[in-house]
Amino acid sequence: MSIDAGRRCHLSSDGAGSNRTGPSGCFLEIGKRPSVRGFGSASVNRPADGQTGPGEPTPEDLDLLEWIATAIVSRRMTVPAILFLESTRPLSFLGSQFLYFLEPIVRSVIKGDQYRRVAVLMEDRANVERLLLAIEAREAESGERERLAKQARRQRATEEAARRSIRGERKP
Repeated sequence: MSIDAGRRCHLSSDGAGSNRTGPSGCFLEIGKRPSVRGFGSASVNRPADGQTGPGEPTPEDLDLLEWIATAIVSRRMTVPAILFLESTRPLSFLGSQFLYFLEPIVRSVIKGDQYRRVAVLMEDRANVERLLLAIEAREAESGERERLAKQARRQRATEEAARRSIRGERKP
């Protein structure tokens, strides 16, 4: 089936009468779904040269997931984010469609293409898993930094107490 500029449809019949009329009045072949370019497709932001497979995110997509993970950890929202993502992982496609539904409202506040990229990425459960792993990795790094900072504070407090005891001073 092909559609020309005048929106006339040309049938390609197999002779068995297996054609049906679609919503635009054109005939569609049974078993073949019409494709809508860019809608619901995880390959919207994929390079045309075929460097990545259909299920693999681009380096820009991975950077975006890392940025989201860093933002979540820096706001100390790790536990709620992991709980939410783990509990809604089976519904990731439905959630991404909800993001498309909210896009006109959110785009009035947020500029740029990142919102659409996040919606496209969240269609694939593997990307939800990548985001979870990135959040956990950032949380581990943050926890290690906090542990080292706490250890350094204890060491300084111990040294200060030792200096005061040598001088015979009391704790203020």
